[in-house]
Amino acid sequence: MLNEPLPFAAAVLTGGKSSRMGRDKGGLEWGGQPLWRHQLEVLRGIGPVEVMRSCRDAGDGLGEPWFRSVADVVAESGPMGGIAACLATTEAPLLVVLGVDMPMVPGELLRRMASVATAGCGVAVRREMEGGRWLWEPLAAVWPRVALGRVEAALGEGRLSLQRLMDELARAGMMREWGEEVPVEWLANANTPEEWAALGRVLG
Repeated sequence: MLNEPLPFAAAVLTGGKSSRMGRDKGGLEWGGQPLWRHQLEVLRGIGPVEVMRSCRDAGDGLGEPWFRSVADVVAESGPMGGIAACLATTEAPLLVVLGVDMPMVPGELLRRMASVATAGCGVAVRREMEGGRWLWEPLAAVWPRVALGRVEAALGEGRLSLQRLMDELARAGMMREWGEEVPVEWLANANTPEEWAALGRVLG
């Protein structure tokens, strides 16, 4: 039986430029609604103390009573900037992060991951890719708020690689691997129209 998780916030990262998609990925339709809303609803359903939408400009009018928009503090900083902004604005010890372009991630997986995270150590999937390289999945992960200092330091130095940051956090005991196998299709994301079409075929 899983433990009840610590209080956690949850954030969907929607601030990317979507240059390869050719349009804002958050506005793509998934299950009859905009993708950004679908992802927020997924997070809403796992019981966070607050829900956030990370974006480049918080004044875009997409806020509603049950979630709030959080703007990047550092412009042009990619997903790391969004994670930093959300960690800085919440008082919860944990932050569940979900990329807007990963609609196959089940909410139950994220809640299970949150249930084994601690205030000092987050949890993320780490999987072997083709060629034997191991990569973290930082955009479907539970981040501890205590990692904020290291995230901000990396931002300040212009080090925007989330893979390197995750490795650093793991060495510091602030991040560990999720111990269960995760179907690869759950972690599929879409960066191009072709990849988006492939995900749509999975949805049926």
